[in-house]
Amino acid sequence: MMHALKSFIEDRFPLKVTLPLSFVLFGAPASLSMPNLFSAVCGFTTIFLALLVLRIWDDISDLEIDAIKSPGRGLVSGRIDGERLVWASGFFLLIVLCLNSLEPAFPLVCLVMAYYLIFFRHLKKKVPFVLQPLLLNVIFFVIPLYAGLLGGHLDGKFWALSLFVWIGVVAHDYAHSVHGPEEGMEGVPSFSGSIGARGSAILAGTFFLLSACFGLVVWMLGTGDGLFVTALSCMSLLILYRCGRLLLHPSSREARPFYVSGFLFFLIPLIALGAERLLCMVGVW
Repeated sequence: MMHALKSFIEDRFPLKVTLPLSFVLFGAPASLSMPNLFSAVCGFTTIFLALLVLRIWDDISDLEIDAIKSPGRGLVSGRIDGERLVWASGFFLLIVLCLNSLEPAFPLVCLVMAYYLIFFRHLKKKVPFVLQPLLLNVIFFVIPLYAGLLGGHLDGKFWALSLFVWIGVVAHDYAHSVHGPEEGMEGVPSFSGSIGARGSAILAGTFFLLSACFGLVVWMLGTGDGLFVTALSCMSLLILYRCGRLLLHPSSREARPFYVSGFLFFLIPLIALGAERLLCMVGVW
């Protein structure tokens, strides 16, 4: 099991990316609720393991598509034993349940687990492909709420932060997947194949705009100070430029930069938010 897990992490869940990502996604909202040290460590571990389990489940559910699109991946080629990964994911979920058993967020953790079990077993293949990012990425909506519950706070700023992050992730998924008519692959579903390349670009831009609006709501609620809104403004301007190019030339070439910039759109403001809180704690800001 350990060999399969190690290979999968190297192939699909590189620690140099996923550890900082988990830290920022949990740490920024946690800096607003200030859970105790034990709860904070449990929270970070929970988010990291949850993202890993979802990566495993999502890849296993997409084996038929990946066999066409990415035949070199470990799971598709048989180099990585999928059954061992399923056992590993079950073990990780038990750890998550144990870590949160005494936390006020325990019911939310159970609810999210039940949701994803239903989603992958019954819903994913039935839901129109163009809607799947909204349902698959629910975890990103939950993370700020989870961090708030660990610290005993769950007011409007956590809901606004949840919408900012979740909608931003969905926008990222739509944006980096845009491709022209001649760039699609036979047998591989895509957003551009469902609603057209320009339609996908418009959808991505709309979601980025909605996410930016909720980011402003976060700031207006007094959650962030000048550093947060400055980071949000700068990243919004970058995304506006990228979306303009994508709308003019909806193609894989223009979509590719969103792999990074689409994630930085919400990660940089989150880092700024956490930095503001840290500077306030030490009396510098």
